Amino acid sequence: MLYICIPTYNEGSTVGVLLWRIRRVFQEYSREYEIIVYDDGSTDGTREVVEPYSEVIPLTILRGDERKGYGFAIDKLVREVTRRTRYARRDGLIVMQADFTDQPEHIPELVKRFEGGADIVVANQEISSEAPVAVRRLRRFASWIQRTALTRAAEKTDPFTTFRLYRISVLRELLKVQGDKPVVTSNGWAANMELLLKAKKFARRIETVDLVPRYDVRTRDSRVRPFADALDLYRSSRKARLLGLIAGFVIATVPIAPVAGAQTSFAATSPARAKVPFGVGERMEYDVKFGAIKVGNAHMEVVALDNLRGRPAWHTAFFVQGGNFLYRVNDVYESWMDAETLSSLRFIQQLQEGGKDIERRFEIYPERSVFIQTSKKPAKEEPSVSAPLDDGSFLYFLRTIPLLVGQTYDFNRYFRPDRNPVRIRVLRKEQVKVPAGTFNAIVVQPVIKTKGIFSENGHAEVWLSDDNRHIMLQLKSKLSFGSLNLYLKSYVPSPNA
Repeated sequence: MLYICIPTYNEGSTVGVLLWRIRRVFQEYSREYEIIVYDDGSTDGTREVVEPYSEVIPLTILRGDERKGYGFAIDKLVREVTRRTRYARRDGLIVMQADFTDQPEHIPELVKRFEGGADIVVANQEISSEAPVAVRRLRRFASWIQRTALTRAAEKTDPFTTFRLYRISVLRELLKVQGDKPVVTSNGWAANMELLLKAKKFARRIETVDLVPRYDVRTRDSRVRPFADALDLYRSSRKARLLGLIAGFVIATVPIAPVAGAQTSFAATSPARAKVPFGVGERMEYDVKFGAIKVGNAHMEVVALDNLRGRPAWHTAFFVQGGNFLYRVNDVYESWMDAETLSSLRFIQQLQEGGKDIERRFEIYPERSVFIQTSKKPAKEEPSVSAPLDDGSFLYFLRTIPLLVGQTYDFNRYFRPDRNPVRIRVLRKEQVKVPAGTFNAIVVQPVIKTKGIFSENGHAEVWLSDDNRHIMLQLKSKLSFGSLNLYLKSYVPSPNA
């Protein structure tokens, strides 16, 4: 679900047309969406313009009785969306202006990077000669502030632009820290910068899109106040930099004991790690076909080396998106695997298939051979195995073992004991051609006593590169309703591999 959030104040002349343009975009770009408009005490009839559109598009209107400012509106929108979402890791929040500066036709460019794994997507907007004089003056101030008062991490993106997409799980983590305190306390460009600087702490990946804002189609004068807004920017940026320096000093000088359930970045040079052919940043992208017809995309990536329950853990993710106008799939599988023992520690499935939404969360404890399905109430301990693996981590574990043609390997390592053994048959070697190129491959057949692609009835075969990396090149499965296949179209190795 994409939540399009639009803060408004006296935008009656443009907001209606903007809503209709957004509707037209999503008619051509098939994604589930909802528009949320926050009216900040408008006096020009903005509410009356917006209300009829709720009958023809998915629209919610939040109303403020008096004007409290852009920062207040952003706070309300962020809190409303995080309250509504069912799948925070899969859903996104897009902020855009109501005055035509941000173009709805650019939304697919942001979504493309979001679906590719970015947690925050920022529109880097170059100010043209068409921009109002006040905007150009403030941008000159802002450029100086960006060089002198912001951290280097913030310099890589445009911290002042409104047009952005945030993964809602990032905003949810931010709200846990903020509590009842406002998400942002600034206004205007300073509020945009403040939200980005606070949210980026919880984002694993931030990407940018170069877009040109449109000032020539606006029907009102700019509300930018160059000197006052520049002063707000400077105060906010200096405060953010000071907090960052203090945090860095504390982290560098104070020993911190691991907290149960905490998840933070782990040092990349941990001496306890098992030798593996992958690393953080590795990414594989696939075309998904039903028979000969392309129906979507998928990608696998090593997201991070986290600290989970006091131990280093590989965090991997597998995303599948696609379908047609009758049936759509949007699935995410996430696994956390002990970097020393390659045992599963956490497994999350977020499945959106047809009209069904399913979320399953498992905390797995290899040292006690138990797991807890935390998404099921009441949550209780269930027996597991001593070196457990889940659906996602099995694919990465498979890449670490030697594979000899003609051999069958049985592993009693699936975290649900009744579904063991997992059987891997090494069928043959052959050359395979996929969109990413031509490769020498080892063909294996995984069988798990479960429903789906790798079930005994799924007849799935997986082509792995015949080298020490064992990259998944191709997957073919024969199901009761047809053939579902994945073909590698690009591979990005880990910079640390």
